[in-house]
Amino acid sequence: MNPSRQEAAPHTPCPLYRKCGGCQLQNMDYPRQLHWKQEQVQRLLGRFCKARPIIGMEHPYHYRNKVQAAFAWDKRRNIVSGVYQASTHRVVPVESCMTEDETADRIMATIRGLMKGFHMTPYDEVTGRGFLRHVLVRRGFATNQVMVVMVTGTPVFPAKNNFCRALRQAHPEITTIVQNINDRYTSMVLGEREKVLWGRAILKTSSAAVSSGSPPGLSIKSTRCRQKSSTAQPLILRASPAKRRCWTLTAALGPSAWPPPNRAPAGSSA
Repeated sequence: MNPSRQEAAPHTPCPLYRKCGGCQLQNMDYPRQLHWKQEQVQRLLGRFCKARPIIGMEHPYHYRNKVQAAFAWDKRRNIVSGVYQASTHRVVPVESCMTEDETADRIMATIRGLMKGFHMTPYDEVTGRGFLRHVLVRRGFATNQVMVVMVTGTPVFPAKNNFCRALRQAHPEITTIVQNINDRYTSMVLGEREKVLWGRAILKTSSAAVSSGSPPGLSIKSTRCRQKSSTAQPLILRASPAKRRCWTLTAALGPSAWPPPNRAPAGSSA
């Protein structure tokens, strides 16, 4: 069952849910999302164990601390940024996302506004021409550190010092700016080369650090909604005593959820 094809609730939280490939449940309000997820968990795992009620977030919006946007021209030759439409490489313009960090959205808007003055053009996947392919923004919610990764189609970054200065003046919360170079004909977002344009080569969060010495696309996520109740209550599936096996399933709560709590029976294998 595809939730995005269900009839939308009377109040639709996100106006882009029919096109945007970033989410699948934003045609529902949050209580309905939880109800739908509970039904899926019960359907898939109910024959193995009793499915506990899903613990929802207190604030289910703007919790994603890693925001990624593709840049392109629209039909009127305006610079837009956003996400790819589902199953396509057409960019859906996104100015404000209900699941993405608001600071990251504001930084994306500033970069769009600066591009014209700095003679930057979006990268064209068909012709292989253009400068800016993607921008990634990571924010450590506990530390308020912000890393901006500019993915460019060429290693040459004209007026990079002035650009970094203008971006930092608009957003003094930025602690690191990195250029990632992806000059290949590929659908991969990140290239294999990078250099720090400004700041320290690391982003600190409450429980992990993302270093620019590693690929900036390293998937270390720490969401705003790390609820103690969620991390303390993983779903334990125990098989029959004869097999002595168990499985521990946890939600995607970032590094704070690992390692899983040691609640396995003695002699079992996880």
